[in-house]
Amino acid sequence: MTHHINQPLENSEGGFIESVKRTIVSSLRKALTNSATSLSDDTLTIDIDYPYEKANYPCIWVQFSFSNLQDQGVGHQERIEYEGKNAVLKQWMYEGTVTVTVIALSSLERDRIADKFISIFAFANIPGSESIYDDPEYNFLQELSESEYVSMTLSSGKLHPGGQTAIPGTPFDPNQMTYEDTYSFDLQGEFQTVYTPGEGYRLRRIDIKAIHNIFTKNSVPPGTWV
Repeated sequence: MTHHINQPLENSEGGFIESVKRTIVSSLRKALTNSATSLSDDTLTIDIDYPYEKANYPCIWVQFSFSNLQDQGVGHQERIEYEGKNAVLKQWMYEGTVTVTVIALSSLERDRIADKFISIFAFANIPGSESIYDDPEYNFLQELSESEYVSMTLSSGKLHPGGQTAIPGTPFDPNQMTYEDTYSFDLQGEFQTVYTPGEGYRLRRIDIKAIHNIFTKNSVPPGTWV
């Protein structure tokens, strides 16, 4: 028996939750690449898995959990033709929390990485075009908006600190201390799931359509549906 729901979805090796995590990871990687965040020559690892190897330190560990998940409409679903086959489309709205944990082998390195993350989050809404912040590390929000399969809106006005900790022992050395700092922020958006008989469930790409400004004179050619 084939368990279709456990098969890989488009744009992700897993499903919706993993797609959100990977989008956050990709955005942080682009923002933090080549930034002066490390006290050593070690590369900063940003991943959805907890770091078990010393080579993966320092690290930013990304997690995500739902706080609300609901169908758009009341029992709403659409029968569509998808890639030449009959399929059923369902649209979902969601709210959730992203948790970012900075993990390092020294408290100073942890603080430096956390400071950089806070700066990137604080400037998430700065527009990139014609701005002094036209730089990848200040385009965190822009990177999130370019996700093709999961629409997400970041609540960039509030960051929830989870506190700092110093923990004895690591997966590779019981005598090594690890230093952590945790932050979380809220996220909301939508995604679309398509079910095709015999092929299972897949995420459908979300296409953004251009909108005409109908209030500007001659902005729309005569006879155009808007």
